[in-house]
Amino acid sequence: MVTEAELLAAVFADPEADAPRLVYADWLQERGDPRGAFIAAQCAHGRAEAAPPEHEAAWLGELAELLDPEWRRTRTRFQRGFLSHACLRRDLSAPRHRALAQHPGWSTLVAVDGDVRAILRPGLTALRRVGWGLDPEDFAAICALPYALGIERVHVAPGWTPALELAVARAEAPVFQRLRSIDLRFEQDRCAWFLESRLIDRVHEVVAWRPKGRVGELPLTSWLEAMLAHENLEDVHFSGPSLHRRGEERVLRIPIDVGEDWHDALGVVPDTLARAFAIEPFAADPARWQRAATLLAERHPAFHHRPLVQGAPSEPVRRDD
Repeated sequence: MVTEAELLAAVFADPEADAPRLVYADWLQERGDPRGAFIAAQCAHGRAEAAPPEHEAAWLGELAELLDPEWRRTRTRFQRGFLSHACLRRDLSAPRHRALAQHPGWSTLVAVDGDVRAILRPGLTALRRVGWGLDPEDFAAICALPYALGIERVHVAPGWTPALELAVARAEAPVFQRLRSIDLRFEQDRCAWFLESRLIDRVHEVVAWRPKGRVGELPLTSWLEAMLAHENLEDVHFSGPSLHRRGEERVLRIPIDVGEDWHDALGVVPDTLARAFAIEPFAADPARWQRAATLLAERHPAFHHRPLVQGAPSEPVRRDD
């Protein structure tokens, strides 16, 4: 007769499949365990949800020890009956924590924050997002891992050094072979290392935040060249303005009340490069800002200029993950 340990091992060995989970759900329901109905219901609708409070601790088991207590209530989610979203403690260097980090139960994770490096291994094939605020040192170390995973999104915190930038620029980064979106805060607007890395050949979206309140030279020309050179790159979001690929057209969306630093950046773009892009100004109140939009066109005539668009800045796509 099959044991519970064998049923769980089948789930953890193939975390993207429903069949092993449903077999385990049937086994639990035959024994009157409420988790069986929970697994079956979640497999049917596919949503990530919090576990019932009265059962969460039991269903997490030993994994609960590694969850950050500050974020456990709001970031712990189950999907298809098993732990899918978690925020780990920031430091899992203690011997017991290192041992628990190898628990097979982490294989069902879809999204994880905290000390991500501690749990990464080849078996985490369901993982799609890592590191809301991942330390740059951890990100560089993950880029150096020798195996591939299905990670599609990553968010990296500030704190880059030239050595870390160089390490990422040189990395093969197979763990990020399916990366689609990356959120970075570049130091002093240094982005050449990223544009020279293998990651730029994979991502569809870059969120390139600038340090809050920083005014200075923008590497806009480099990003325009990247948008031309990399067909995979569809969206680049700055703090306000953004770049987009729309079929064969490339568009720079820009608020008409943009600061002088952006005008300076636009002013040094070579005309041959500028002619490959359309500027699409936007504003919440077009009537109020019509004159400013005209000035934008007058100051940067090499770009194609579109009519003023009413609306807010283009936001990065934030899927429910």
